[in-house]
Amino acid sequence: MGLALEFLLNLFDPFHIIRRHFWNPFKTIAANVFDHFMNKTQDKVSTIRDVILRIGFVAFMVALIIWSAIFMYVTFYYAYMPAMSHTRPVHMQFKTCLDQGGPCSFPHAHVSLTKKQQLLMMGQAYRVQVIIDMPESIQNQELGMFMVCGELRDQESYLRGHACRTALMKYKSHLIRTISTWSLGPLYILGLKEEHERIYVEIFPRYLEERNHPITDVYIEIQSHKIQFYSVTLQITADFTD
Repeated sequence: MGLALEFLLNLFDPFHIIRRHFWNPFKTIAANVFDHFMNKTQDKVSTIRDVILRIGFVAFMVALIIWSAIFMYVTFYYAYMPAMSHTRPVHMQFKTCLDQGGPCSFPHAHVSLTKKQQLLMMGQAYRVQVIIDMPESIQNQELGMFMVCGELRDQESYLRGHACRTALMKYKSHLIRTISTWSLGPLYILGLKEEHERIYVEIFPRYLEERNHPITDVYIEIQSHKIQFYSVTLQITADFTD
């Protein structure tokens, strides 16, 4: 009797049949498909995450190697490579004529390169030049050629080098000076430009520093009584042509 009643209820209950034979299998299949899709998605996410982590690690290592190489190069450069240039101001002195006024002796100066035992790199070639900043005055234009001499001495004041070179202001005709004055007149009036010329006199074109006698002092002399200048500068530049 109970079995017959259950059969009749199932027969006249179509929703139970639909749930049992259609919905439940569909739900099971959908759940399996969803789980499979999620597993594949998680695998792909894990793979992408691993790739990103590997790329980031490689990029970090490459950046670390590059910065380490730069640091080692800079350390080596400043530890072993000589300085490119040494510049010192030259304070010229001269004796004044009591009867005529003006200089009675050639302008000369002593430049101390360093208080230590050495400044320049041993075996390195250097160019030693004197830079004279001269006004374009009538007296300098009529000065003509003059000599600039230099002496290099070590810590014990022994002479290690002596040379003299000629120098001359660049010639400018009256026409060129007039055109330059008229064209640059506003700059001269506003103080943005001065009528001066900078002369570079190379005393020693290639001086090699000796190991046992490093240079510590330089003596400069301008052999002219009539020269006028604003400033004089000594510049020692390393020559890396070899």
